[in-house]
Amino acid sequence: LYELKNSPDIQYIEPNYEVKTEIEAEKTESVTETVPYGIQNIQAIEAQQEGYTGKGIKIAVLDSGYSQHSDVKVKSGYSFITNSENYDDDFGHGTHVAGIIAASINGEGVVGVAPKAEIYAIKVLDKGGRGSYFTLIEGIDWAIKHKMDIINISFGGENPSQILEEKLQEAYDEGILIIAAAGNDGYMGDDTILYPARYSTAIAVGAIDSSNKRAFFSAKGPDLDLVAPGVKVLSTLPSNQYGMKSGTSMAAPHVTGVAALILDKNKKLCPSEVADILESTAKPLGEVSEYGHGIVQAKEAVDQTAWN
Repeated sequence: LYELKNSPDIQYIEPNYEVKTEIEAEKTESVTETVPYGIQNIQAIEAQQEGYTGKGIKIAVLDSGYSQHSDVKVKSGYSFITNSENYDDDFGHGTHVAGIIAASINGEGVVGVAPKAEIYAIKVLDKGGRGSYFTLIEGIDWAIKHKMDIINISFGGENPSQILEEKLQEAYDEGILIIAAAGNDGYMGDDTILYPARYSTAIAVGAIDSSNKRAFFSAKGPDLDLVAPGVKVLSTLPSNQYGMKSGTSMAAPHVTGVAALILDKNKKLCPSEVADILESTAKPLGEVSEYGHGIVQAKEAVDQTAWN
């Protein structure tokens, strides 16, 4: 370690901190197509009716992978857990997140926020929903190299990291919008937002319920930017199933979907411009430390977006 620290080729050394996601899950069955309450509460259907579906917008879902599902089309992906192209979801989290963003309008199952967005499943969490800053950084790097438009990160860690912060900045500078779950430790204090959501280059998303009330678990703090539905959210699960999960993990992809609708209208916008539209058109719900700028509003956001 002494030799490494004193090597001119090494800038700094950090521990490889753990990241994880904690969720509640409840399996169910859905036969006829359902519009989940979250999709309604953020005005996604109204935005879709105006012709905005996220078409052509590339979204890297950094998560537990994706399992084949008739309701969600995934372009491709990669696993940094096994370092292979087998990104099968053996935890169920990534498939659920993907469905919130882009479940198809096909007469079955559920409807996503941006049903024609291009989803790339980047597996950085294992079968227990755990990963590390190293796998997260590898996933961000993949997104940069493959020229993604948005990165969705529905998990986090408790420790700051210079390496992670620099990689996020690199993605941001390349024009990639980063949206991250604020975390589920809101009952543990007044400033509980996890990394990478805490960094200024990421949009930190908290969770609210169907009545637009803050979820008791949703992280609080001055770095919170927005909130979205994250309590008993119905979406896709492996083995062609459906189910409800709760967490800021479910809130973040609602915002990711709305961002895809904005970029569908104007692909030339930079991350800060998309963030400004999301925040200025959000509906305020209460204290900034608990609700940020409020709940995202898709129709308002696309209506306030200038044309290409």
